Amino acid sequence: MSPKGTRIIIGWDPDEVVVMPRKLWNSLEKHYCLVADNPWLIAGDFNVTRELVDSMAGNSKVTRGMVEFNECINHIEVQDINCNGKINRNRIETIIDENGKWKEGDEAYNVIVDYFGEFLGVEHDVDPIVEPDNLFSKRLDNQQALDMVKDVTNEEIKAALFDIDDDKAPGPDGFSSKFFKKAWMIVGNDFCYAVKEFFLSKKILKEVNATVIALVPKVPTPGKVGDYRPISCCNVIYKCISKVIVNRIRDHLGCLVSENQSAFIPGRSILDNVLLSQELVKGYHIDRGFARCAMKVDIQKAYDTVSWKFLQDILKEFGFHDSMIIWIMNCVTTSSFMININGSFHGFFQGKRGLRQGCPLSPYLFTLVMEGLVDKVKKRVNDWKNKSLSYAGRLQLISAVLASLPVYWASVVLLPKGIIKEVEKIMRNFLWNSGQNCKGVAKVSWNKICKPKTYGGLGLKNLKEWNIALLSSRVWKLISGQNSLWVKWVNCYLLEGRSFWDVGSKDKMSWSWRNLLKIRPYLRDFFYSRIGNGKGINMWFDNWHQLGPLSYVLSHREITSAGYNIRDKVSDVIVDDNWSWPSEWIDIIPQLGDFPVPRLIREKKDEVYWRNYKGNIVPFAINQVSSSLIYHEPIVEWYDLVWFQNSIPSHCFILWLAILGRLRTQDRMKRWKDSNDFSCVFCNSQIDSHSHLFFDCNYTKEVWNLVKVKVKMNHRAGKWVDIIMELQYSLKKKSINNFIRKIALAASIYHIWNERNKRLFGKQSNSVENVVKIISEDIRLKIFSLNLGYLGLNEELCKEWNVPVKNKDYVHENRN
Repeated sequence: MSPKGTRIIIGWDPDEVVVMPRKLWNSLEKHYCLVADNPWLIAGDFNVTRELVDSMAGNSKVTRGMVEFNECINHIEVQDINCNGKINRNRIETIIDENGKWKEGDEAYNVIVDYFGEFLGVEHDVDPIVEPDNLFSKRLDNQQALDMVKDVTNEEIKAALFDIDDDKAPGPDGFSSKFFKKAWMIVGNDFCYAVKEFFLSKKILKEVNATVIALVPKVPTPGKVGDYRPISCCNVIYKCISKVIVNRIRDHLGCLVSENQSAFIPGRSILDNVLLSQELVKGYHIDRGFARCAMKVDIQKAYDTVSWKFLQDILKEFGFHDSMIIWIMNCVTTSSFMININGSFHGFFQGKRGLRQGCPLSPYLFTLVMEGLVDKVKKRVNDWKNKSLSYAGRLQLISAVLASLPVYWASVVLLPKGIIKEVEKIMRNFLWNSGQNCKGVAKVSWNKICKPKTYGGLGLKNLKEWNIALLSSRVWKLISGQNSLWVKWVNCYLLEGRSFWDVGSKDKMSWSWRNLLKIRPYLRDFFYSRIGNGKGINMWFDNWHQLGPLSYVLSHREITSAGYNIRDKVSDVIVDDNWSWPSEWIDIIPQLGDFPVPRLIREKKDEVYWRNYKGNIVPFAINQVSSSLIYHEPIVEWYDLVWFQNSIPSHCFILWLAILGRLRTQDRMKRWKDSNDFSCVFCNSQIDSHSHLFFDCNYTKEVWNLVKVKVKMNHRAGKWVDIIMELQYSLKKKSINNFIRKIALAASIYHIWNERNKRLFGKQSNSVENVVKIISEDIRLKIFSLNLGYLGLNEELCKEWNVPVKNKDYVHENRN
């Protein structure tokens, strides 16, 4: 017998020990009496499950092994510790209560319901606001308040509904916003009536405002209820009602909310607060200087503990109309809750409160922090079943998902070169090698891929240029003088009247500010200032003159020696409507005297514009910056032969590689591997190459000739290069026939290359007729997907390709 309190562990490695299940269970039952009073743990692979839901194979009946295993478990009185894999991470089988005890089953569900019932279903006393007249200096005026409560229109309701994402989780009624959008022609009038009824009666049905709380783990291994984040799933009608209210009050929040609150306020960005906080805390590690303190305040369950009475008082003091207050409070105070646990609803309670939810070492430390970003990218890649994706599929994932992961970081700081290189490496390996970390597999260089499609690339973003473009929004805010707390701070403490383009970088400055200064050379020539009163444009460093910034032609010494100040504005250098240039400057730089003196308008402020790479004035936008930063080169003539609307992405990708000469044909393989075994799998006459495969080989030439007849394509060129050159001009004109010919070209290249690989690696083959049949079927399906026949147009074409044509009465009914 073991001493009292000894922990007894029984375990085995299933790869080393052959376990006979029933013999093991009998042995455990026999030895149970020896360890019954001591803590013990049994760990190993029993090769059997306790319940049907535990099986990943989806068994539909209880086996004899399961019955005997459960009998053993019950006899030796042990508890199953759910060591579930990723598939069951969101399931809640056990929970720790407030006394630190583990609960399971119904007891666990009751702990969860009681926890949220306490937070949401119990009202707590809050001291009333005293002296309300002196509480807020900013209030809505009467007209603003009245504008918010004007009659709700059907158009407003429809716009609010269609602004809700299709994939948002449905509420208790089970209907998603996508359902109402798709069925709008049928349910639209009733939906609008239901929403309007709320605004007219100022009452909401309790069923409409019922809410399901979904619990999402905040940590990898949640144990307590607090480890789960409650997400409220509301009915679509309620979402639409609240969306209408939000749309009405959103534009007025800027005049009510103080500048230090940036989130959710139109025209403000939370990134300003990130930059400002870095400025405020720089130098906190230095002992000398004035006393200072920084506090991080985390309000526990901030949304869940808001007092409704306090909320109502706040709305009144801000001057909201009584009707708007009633609408808002009705939405908030009539809520009821159920908890979704493992797919079932538990509990029901009425809500009572809450709302539904500069140091040299720095760069190295930041690299460690950014490793989290790299790890996040790697994890996202490894989660995908990428081996089943085509090149085009991987390209779409990179473009839509991977490229968006660094955006938040890239919007705040200048990403280190090592991080950019690592992220691009991950993307490159994923595109060309299904995420495997292998060298030498890239068919096209990454720099080429990141060029726009019009320049022969794939249109992916260059991460360095995209990083600069995202940071440029900070520079734009500063140069254009937007009303922001961060802008005011920079002008007051960092610039002190100097130009952003002139101020130097010092070690004592914050790292984020020095990062902004680093990107100045990339942006300066694109900022253009237009003179109004001349009081906001720096004479020497802003781009307002035909010569560009005058600091390009005049040095600091020349400016100060002539008696000017580097802080001078344009208005300071105009005296009696004439330039006050020194005569020697005019002799050296005649353009100074030739430039007309602008007419200063006292009431008109100077304006800043973005002038793109073409020299055109355009509204500032991140995409405009990104477009201006790339190296512009001649547009490739074959661009729209490969990339066009409604094309087949996987076909276009292979056609793109073929035009670039980057398919791994035998003539290219021979550069790396010298062998006498290379020969065309179709004709065995010579090694295959791009020009031979498309379409010198007798087999592929016959395929191409038959496809040309099918799509009524006539061209004289015989060589691959000449074919592309001829078709890129002959198929320029937009027409349905040219569209089909482009589809046919891409499909022919794709399926010939596919047939070549099947014969070379899979030992499979198709006749010429079968390959042409496959190509034709792809063309037919693409025509079918365009619904050409449904418009009553191109009927002859549809009949030729065996595409069903709907009659005109059907078309008329569907148009109505």
